[in-house]
Amino acid sequence: MRRRAFLVVGGGITPPLCALAVAVGCATTVAQEPDVPAVDSGSGSSADGTASAVSGDAKVASDTGTDAGAAVDTGIDTGALDPDAGPPAPVECVVTCDNAYGFGWGNATSLKTYNTAPASILAGDIFNCPVGNGPEAYFIPAADAPPSAFLYAVAWADHSVTQGLIGQFKREGAPALYTGDLNWEVCATGIDYNTSIAAQRPGPPLAEINDEIVKCNMGAGNPATSSAGWVNSAGAITPGAIGRLAIGEDNTSSAGNFPIACQSTTLADGGKTLGIDPASKWMWYTSVPGGDAFRWSSQAATRHFLIFRLSAARLPP
Repeated sequence: MRRRAFLVVGGGITPPLCALAVAVGCATTVAQEPDVPAVDSGSGSSADGTASAVSGDAKVASDTGTDAGAAVDTGIDTGALDPDAGPPAPVECVVTCDNAYGFGWGNATSLKTYNTAPASILAGDIFNCPVGNGPEAYFIPAADAPPSAFLYAVAWADHSVTQGLIGQFKREGAPALYTGDLNWEVCATGIDYNTSIAAQRPGPPLAEINDEIVKCNMGAGNPATSSAGWVNSAGAITPGAIGRLAIGEDNTSSAGNFPIACQSTTLADGGKTLGIDPASKWMWYTSVPGGDAFRWSSQAATRHFLIFRLSAARLPP
């Protein structure tokens, strides 16, 4: 499948770079999937339904899953931005998922703009270079990425083999913040979208995602089928929430659950291609204390679709 790189500006979509929320649905057979050309598909939407998508390859400078059980502290003070200060720099992102996701941004209570990437059918749709074939790149203008904004990731799986999300997020000229950072949160909705079923492959619509964000904030989900609120790698953030954010292998080796996802390379002129840094880590959700969260076991363990989120104030300035 030929996947896309989007440039997200305001509520519309034109070719290359980032967005502040990721909807993710993931689980695929990596070793058994042939890497052959696939059909390009995908859609973008905003809260007013006016977004459109244009395919293209991002060419912007930029710099992997056994459950390790704990998030990685990047050593960067990511809470230094003043929410009352002027607009910070734009945000550049590179993301991929095993095996379907969407990406957008909003605030603590809802997604305002949301874009879905085509569901990954082949391993190459997830891992291959250049960006746009495997991972996608996105760009958010500074005015749409204040410290009060949130990045969101939402996930649904194909009930098979592996599942996970990986990526990096950075303001222009600043260090990257990676998946696996201590500041990521996740809420498991318990609403099952299975990418092996064509009708369910596009995942949840924006209105349903926003309804679930409200439930996550209130801790109002069914504790028998959902996380009943937000959790991080240490456990509950919302009082009474269930499970935790699972942090897995980084993007340095293919020896674990996942192949290396397209990394940045240095060009002859000193520039860099887009890619996902080796320090990025795969992440997912689990409701059970043991086992490997990145290998499909049951809907009772995964409780997808999942909503990942990160405060834009945590991005290094």
